[in-house]
Amino acid sequence: MSQDQNSKRKYVKKRRRSSWEWYAIKLLFVSIITGEPNTAKIDENFSNDYKVFEERIIVVRAQSSDHAYKLAELEARKDEITYNNPYDQTVQSRFVDALNCQRLIDNEITSGTEVYYRLFKVPIGTETKTFIETHCREALPNEGETASNEGEITPYYNFLINE
Repeated sequence: MSQDQNSKRKYVKKRRRSSWEWYAIKLLFVSIITGEPNTAKIDENFSNDYKVFEERIIVVRAQSSDHAYKLAELEARKDEITYNNPYDQTVQSRFVDALNCQRLIDNEITSGTEVYYRLFKVPIGTETKTFIETHCREALPNEGETASNEGEITPYYNFLINE
């Protein structure tokens, strides 16, 4: 490698490290519930049948994706909390991991800026309803619930079903 090529490579590396860009990072949290519920406070909303995970997307300004992961983890650790739920049980919201990092296309965040996307490769004949049931379970009513309108998966995704 010539000295000219080597100096160009150093310049590119240096420039890349010094430029700050926006990144979207998907974080995963888990809620850990401990203690027995206060039986006097148990109502129709109480359940011990589920574990709650929270998927959160934040944006950070960083010099690289590795740097973005580190900044996101610091932010996530600050958001770990402990509190008492309405049934007097202790709830700990704990950071699990940073699952994904994407550099934003736009370097300025304004109203309407895309901060996260996911692409899915599925068989050509996959119906939208099947896709939602398989890959977007958060769009479906919880067990025992029904959608608000007849024939609707959820109010948010009804427009997609009418293919």
